[in-house]
This record gives sequence, structure tokens and C-alpha cells, in this order.
Amino acid sequence: MGRPISTHGACLDCHHRGCLTVFDDGGTYCHSCGKKTYMEKKEFVRDLTEVSAPYRSIPKSSVDKYSIKTGIDKEGKHVYRVYPYPHAEKLRVLPKDFGHNAGFKNNHLFGMDKFNAGSSQYLTIVEGEDDVPSAYYMLGEKYPVVGLPGAGISNALLQECHDYINSFKNIIVCTDADDAGNKAADRLANAFPNKVYRVKMSLHKDPNEFLAAGHEKEFFWSWQNREKYIPAGVFNTPSQFKDILRQKESNEYVPTAISDLNDTIKGLMQGHLTVITGPEGQGKTEIMRRFEYDILKSHKDKPIAVLHMEESKKTTLMSYACYELKINLRDPDHSVPASDIEAAIEALTKDENLFLFDFGIDEDPVAILDKVRFFAVACGCKYIFIDPIQQLSYGKDKDSTEEQILSQIAVQLERLATELNIGIILTSHVNDDGATRSSRMIGKSASVRIDLYRDHMNSDADIRNTTTLSITKNRPTGKTGYGGSLTFDPKSFTIRET
Repeated sequence: MGRPISTHGACLDCHHRGCLTVFDDGGTYCHSCGKKTYMEKKEFVRDLTEVSAPYRSIPKSSVDKYSIKTGIDKEGKHVYRVYPYPHAEKLRVLPKDFGHNAGFKNNHLFGMDKFNAGSSQYLTIVEGEDDVPSAYYMLGEKYPVVGLPGAGISNALLQECHDYINSFKNIIVCTDADDAGNKAADRLANAFPNKVYRVKMSLHKDPNEFLAAGHEKEFFWSWQNREKYIPAGVFNTPSQFKDILRQKESNEYVPTAISDLNDTIKGLMQGHLTVITGPEGQGKTEIMRRFEYDILKSHKDKPIAVLHMEESKKTTLMSYACYELKINLRDPDHSVPASDIEAAIEALTKDENLFLFDFGIDEDPVAILDKVRFFAVACGCKYIFIDPIQQLSYGKDKDSTEEQILSQIAVQLERLATELNIGIILTSHVNDDGATRSSRMIGKSASVRIDLYRDHMNSDADIRNTTTLSITKNRPTGKTGYGGSLTFDPKSFTIRET
């Protein structure tokens, strides 16, 4: 088959709409039923009488406006149509064969030669040649209507037609509400900022269908009630701002078991990236584990996904059981029956609110982003814990590569937290100067940064087992400073607030 020249047509075999692609050699492919048709490429001879004739409910007056000609055989059958663009004619052998237009370039708008530049306040742009006279007629044959030569908008078309389109005060886009139509609207909105409006067509997919169904008034009403079109990710209109104000507040959080920490940061925030930092051996993993346990125990409606890359999944579960049973199960000489440990974990996870997952050493580090999205969207997780982030780039040959990877991951994780309204909690090692190791962007991307300090070599056991928390960054509430002290209890292998 050749190159696609039209998409989202109706399939004559399965009768589904929006699924047929037509190629320039006349062949077709249905994305719904999979039916392919092939047509032998051969020269088409235009040897029929060509007349101006009404068709597809389009009256002759609108056909004449655009000088569209129809080739009719001796039996009166419509065989082909000729659409005169400003630079060349485009031939359509009915019903959908556009494969006889060698040399035709998609760099002009159909009908742009029928209206002088700036001749009206409004220029309406539609998809497809037959939608042009259809829309023109339904708008009372008063306003300029032009058509895109294909499903997309090329750079060549924008370059050739920019001045013409820009000469109109209002650009009204009337494209299908599918991916191709949305992309076309986005392209025009970016090229002509603050001038583009979009017609919402919910009753039918294109202007010709409105006309064929006798819904001229409904189309005109939709055209009159067009809305300013802003590209995705940009907000400009009062209605958009009202929608934002009506959104559910994203600063949902669960309080931790550390009251001083809650006084400072409220708790673990959804919609934000929280980073726990400190040198190795300061207890980052144990503090993260305390956060995980408290959510599993006291907030069972908040499923969590957990990745501890420096320990086995069994160690993770045994550590949860330490909190549940208040016994040091990490001691290989403990005497707790296996059945009691299993019962403790079952009680903690019976609501299936815990997802432990692996991340292989050979996996692409950036794949962590897909995993986060999966757990948030498919599993409903509200919090995702990753310990430590540096392990994602373990084994990379160059320091620069490691820094680039971790910087990219940190920035994207912060964006995912906001987009999905989830809390993402990381641990990160720090250098001697206190900067997050391997990438400063880990700390910069964080909404909340919790720094740990513990004098783990002190001869005094109480001092040695006490960790101080400092909040050095807090975007959600702004409060920084002391975040509490935690004491490690070797008898139960747990931590608690001092």
C-alpha cells in the first residue's frame, strides 16, 4: 500500500465509523475488522462530462462557490469529483480513491482563493473538501470557510498560508473530535495564539453529517457558541479558571506517628515528592519503613507500593512484623513461631493494600516512571516508596550518565506526583557537603525534604540510637526547622518518637 491520505473513515465491511484508512494507491485498511483492500495503480482518465451538481445534501449554490465539478457517466452516475485548490486540482474517484493525485502538495487550504484575506472577522477551518461547502451553506453562505487538505497540518501549509489565516481576527476550528482533529486544533492554536476558537460537535462528527441529517440550525448554534481554544496544558479563560478552583484540593495527607514532624509538615502529602536524606547508616530506610507501617496499620484505604532495593522482600515483611508484634524478628535467634509472624502480616495486609515490587538491575532506570504510573492508575496506590533512588542507576559506566538519569527521574517523579495526586517518598544518600548524591536535582525536585542526623558511632547507647529530623524544604505549608527525634529500640527493632 502507499501512503495514507485520509483516516477515520467508515468501513463498508464492518460498518464501524472512524476506523478506515485510505491510501494514495486506492487501497484501504480497517483498524476495526482488519480488512484490507488493494487496488492496482493505474492511470485514471478524466473523459466524462464534468458539471456543477448538488451532492451529499450540498446545494448547487455552495458547490458553485467552490467551483467543485462532478464527473457523471452516461447513466447519470457520479464517478469522480474535482476540487480546485489555488495551486492544483485534487481528484477523488468515488467513493474514497485519492490515489490519482501525483505531485499534489498539501500546502494550501481548499477554498482560500474564494475569499480575500481579512475579508471577514471570522475564518472557519474544517477537515475535508466536502465539509467546506457544507459548513459554508449552514452558515448562511456569509462567512469564509476553508478546508485542510489532509488529516494533519504540515509546516509547509503553515508557511504558505500563515499570512492569509492571520489576516482574520477570529479563527474558528471545526475539526473532528478525534486525535487528528485535536492535533490540528492544537497546531493552529500554537501558531495563532489567542485567536483560535473551537466548535464543539457532539451531535455529529463533521459539518457534512450535520447537513445530511437536516441539523443546519444545530450546527449554526454550535458555531455561534464556540469557545476560545487553548492548547493542552495552557489555561487562559475564566471557565478554565473556575474549573481549576472547583478541583478537589490536592493537599491530602496522612499524619505520621511523629508528632513534631506533623507539626511541621502536617504529614505525608499526596501530590508531592518527599525526599528523606542523610549519610549512609543514619536510619533512612527504618524511618521510611515506619511511615509505610503506619499507613498499612491506620490508613487501610490508602494502598501503598514499596520498593526497597537494598533488602529482600522477606526482610521488609519481617520488619513490618516487628512493629506489629513488638519483637525483634531480625534477630535470627528469635523464638516467635512462624505462624504468629504470618498471622501478623495477614492482619496487616488482608485488605490487599500493600504492593511490594522488584526493579531488576538490568532494567532501564527510567522504567521506574512507568511502574509508578501503573501502581497509581491500575492499583489505586496513594503512596509509593522508593529506597534509595541512587540504586536505580547502579552500574552505569559514567558519572555523567548517572547524574543525567537520576536528574530526569527526580524531575519526572515530582511531575507524576502532581499529575496523579499521589505521594512519592524517596530516600537519598548525601555527599559530605550535604548535597544529594549523584544528582542535586533529587533535592531540588522535592516538595518536602527531611534531613536526618544520628551520631551512630557515639559510645553512649542512647545518643547512638537517637535520630534527629530537620525539615529543610517544605513547599506545601512553608514551615521548616525541627522535625522531631526518634529512638531506635534494639529489643523490638523499631523506632518511636523520643
